[in-house]
Amino acid sequence: MILSSFLPSLGKFMFKIKKHINDIRNLGVKEFLRKTNILIKKILNTFLILIALPTLFFLILIKPFINIRFGIIRSSRVGHFLANTTLYLCEKKIENSKIKNIDFVSFDGSKIINTFLKKKFLEKIKIYPYTLINPFCDVINFFEKKNLNFFKNNKISRLYAHGDRDIDGILYQSDNLIKFNQNECQILDKEIQKFGINNKSKFICLDVRDSAYLKETFPKGDWSYHNYRDWDIENFYLACENLTQRGYYIFRMGKLVKNKLPTKNPMIIDYANSEIKSDILDVYLHSKCSFCITTGTGIDLASYIFKRPIIMMTASPMSLYTFNNFYHVIKNFHDKDMNKISLSEIFDKCFQGKSEIFNPVSKNFKLSDLDKFEINEILLEYANIIEGKFEWTDEDKVLQERFWQNYKRLVEKHNVEYLHKNYQAKISPTFLKKNLELLK
Repeated sequence: MILSSFLPSLGKFMFKIKKHINDIRNLGVKEFLRKTNILIKKILNTFLILIALPTLFFLILIKPFINIRFGIIRSSRVGHFLANTTLYLCEKKIENSKIKNIDFVSFDGSKIINTFLKKKFLEKIKIYPYTLINPFCDVINFFEKKNLNFFKNNKISRLYAHGDRDIDGILYQSDNLIKFNQNECQILDKEIQKFGINNKSKFICLDVRDSAYLKETFPKGDWSYHNYRDWDIENFYLACENLTQRGYYIFRMGKLVKNKLPTKNPMIIDYANSEIKSDILDVYLHSKCSFCITTGTGIDLASYIFKRPIIMMTASPMSLYTFNNFYHVIKNFHDKDMNKISLSEIFDKCFQGKSEIFNPVSKNFKLSDLDKFEINEILLEYANIIEGKFEWTDEDKVLQERFWQNYKRLVEKHNVEYLHKNYQAKISPTFLKKNLELLK
């Protein structure tokens, strides 16, 4: 019996060995050095875990006097790098605990996605080597997955999953924690002028997600489960043209994008394919825009932390940012016969099973994007709201209240209050009137 349980594990081990040997044969010395480097890091990490475990138990004993915490900043994903880290600093600023927290923090081991953010966060956070911090985080996460929360107080939860969600409104209790100095502002304003605009010009950041960034930045990962979040940039052209007629410049944002913008309108700027783009300018534009139009890309959260208005055109209704300054539209959800389905059905099916990865295909949903005319109508409506020209009717107000009551009910039903609070966001009135299924 022992032998029968051992053989499958041995088989898997031998398969991995053969795979590594084949990889080295096919890819040569470079691959050998890469794998050797990974092996050395894993051996070192294992050794440090053996030190971290008794150390963490010791830290439990001294908790009544001082609390030592560990965390890793997700510096390889710009949205988390921006939001989680900023909200962590907000928490530190308003921290009111009798027991002092001492934090040991590192950047993650993958890469630094934005050098400007690295520079600014280094001014405010003492950063330690990833190699030293990661073993402590591994031990804490291991016990947490086993529902053994011995070290719950030793984890900086804000730096991990869902730490980008400001459910307690702490962002608005602090001034902007990322600041541009006078010299940076002067240089960046000159860069923006190269696009033909001045300090008094109104402009919008347009962030439309496609699969190019993850595929090119993390080529070894399978990111196909994110494809349902993609939108077609061409469906935004009509709205962009009409917004320019109202005096707005449009900056099409993005680190890596599939397609260039085929427009001759000088007020529509394909910044994503511009030679002028930079890490610092990515953040600066989002901090200064009149508002941000986004389908959920990551860098859009720069507008969030700088408290700029955001219209978020998202795929999944379960993950709406319910906080101040957000305005929402979602993709159309259909059953197999292409009938629109209720918000309750979406929630109920998506929270079946234990997987937190939302994939509508696996839930037998069909998703469809809004067409260019719908997007145009909704974005012009939002411009009216921003400019104070939109009149909220009694019907609009009632529908908003009904939607958020239903949404809150479903959040509580499925125990995801840790994602949602402060229901201050709005749903597009035009969109809601055409999708009354979302009230059910």
